[in-house]
Amino acid sequence: MWNQTLEIYYAQPVIPLILGATMSYFTRLKMRRIYNWAGTPTALDRKLKILYYDALNVYVDRRSEASLIKTGQYILIEGEDDDNPYIAKLLKFFGDGTGKSKRAVVQWYVRFCEVAHNKRKLLGRKPLPQEIFLYQDRSCDNEINAETIIGTVQVIHLPLDADIPQTGNGTFYVKLCWDTKAFKAVGDEQFQEHVVASQPPARHPCLVLCPPPTWRY
Repeated sequence: MWNQTLEIYYAQPVIPLILGATMSYFTRLKMRRIYNWAGTPTALDRKLKILYYDALNVYVDRRSEASLIKTGQYILIEGEDDDNPYIAKLLKFFGDGTGKSKRAVVQWYVRFCEVAHNKRKLLGRKPLPQEIFLYQDRSCDNEINAETIIGTVQVIHLPLDADIPQTGNGTFYVKLCWDTKAFKAVGDEQFQEHVVASQPPARHPCLVLCPPPTWRY
């Protein structure tokens, strides 16, 4: 199995701290990560020569145990702002037969700070630090490099009449969607889909953790 090493900066730990009204992470640490597919491919597109997977193992510098990132989970993704990594729901994993290319398809969510300044007033109220919005913009590219995934995060969809808990435990809450023109209620079908997806997925029988890598310096 092809293992690819990537040396990057990322927030550690990924569980955020609430400092006043701002979401912040610990100072960035330079750590090496290794990504490899977990288990065998679940599907093959012969025409495009693409293999699909259910999960990805992420080994962090010198740690023997991998983090298992699975489709259906919510994830943090590296972005331009180290204190506010991108948030998304992981829909698909795929790559080529060599293992060099690891890609993912996601459903994006946006923080209020990612909404254009001249559009923020459309919310009509002050957002809470833990509030995010389902992003519905068909022109937005939803394919990412899987090796920019930092880790998983908890996202909970709430009905419109529910209060957003101010727990400071790193959980994000969704009540509205944003389509670049207006904030709207999440449709019933989408709401039910994401409520189900918020539950931890059952382990697939074909998902087997690979042996830990040998770290070389």
